[in-house]
Amino acid sequence: MNWEQATKIIGVNDIPISDLNLTIIKRKYHKLSLLHHPDKNNNTEEAKIKFQEINEAYSYLNEIYYYDNENESINNNNNENYQQDENIFYENISNNSFTFSYFLKIFINSLFEKKYCDAVYNVVNDIMNNYKSISIKIFDGLEKENCLMIYTFIMKYKHLLHLNQNIIDQIREIILKKYDNVSCYNLNPKINDLFENNVYKLCVNEDIYIVPLWHNELHFSTKDNEELIVLCNPTLPDNMSIDENNNIIIDYDVSFTNVIHMLQNDSNFEIQLDTNRKITIELSNLFIKKKQQYTLFGAGISTIKDDIYDVEDKSDIIVNIVMN
Repeated sequence: MNWEQATKIIGVNDIPISDLNLTIIKRKYHKLSLLHHPDKNNNTEEAKIKFQEINEAYSYLNEIYYYDNENESINNNNNENYQQDENIFYENISNNSFTFSYFLKIFINSLFEKKYCDAVYNVVNDIMNNYKSISIKIFDGLEKENCLMIYTFIMKYKHLLHLNQNIIDQIREIILKKYDNVSCYNLNPKINDLFENNVYKLCVNEDIYIVPLWHNELHFSTKDNEELIVLCNPTLPDNMSIDENNNIIIDYDVSFTNVIHMLQNDSNFEIQLDTNRKITIELSNLFIKKKQQYTLFGAGISTIKDDIYDVEDKSDIIVNIVMN
């Protein structure tokens, strides 16, 4: 393992080294561990190898940053809680006892205030272990705000939790039944609405709510102290999806025959996104191999910000190319 390999595996190779710190590395590592954990990927040999690779890369980067006393980001993390976390990591890695629940708890602890962590973990863990029989009881004893907070977390990170849309829909229906003052609205924007930063004027009881369509879910509070959940499920081609960072993911299949033809005619890949927009990938930037990934940085739609109308930063377009 070396620096180039480790940063690429963890997914921080495009971050300038001056901006990279252990907090960023740890967050990326925890997400990858949840996504690729063998327990949630049928314990295949491929999943086990991928998971081991992720742990080896993190261990390599962790030692570099932790033992570099001149690195300011290490000094900021060098406290009792951090040391305890690292002790648990090395104890688990030596015993090969990383469970999915272990990473789930750490990930939740990194996102929520301490007073909420146990409640979020218990509900999410219960949903994951009993997803075939989810009932309204999972939210017993929780206030509405906490229920909505947990639901938002599940919705945002459903891919890391390995929960399909049917389960998300069940949870939403439970919340809507539990609270009379919660309403849900579903919008289906087109892909060009997302690229053009279009908004939707939602009228509810003579009140107007401006919904930015590049968000997947938004919550609004009414003047009557009711909660509005607005879902944006864009209409996309079958080979296109949007991940949790608003990156556009495109699966693109092409035959070797067509690749050879393009090489002979000095042409490039052209992928149509909508009626008015397409992307071009130069063949000189690709390899002649069965599977590869090409990223157009900053060419996607607006990213999700705390200021829901902020459109300054753009996501990436990630093309998964398969040559048959």
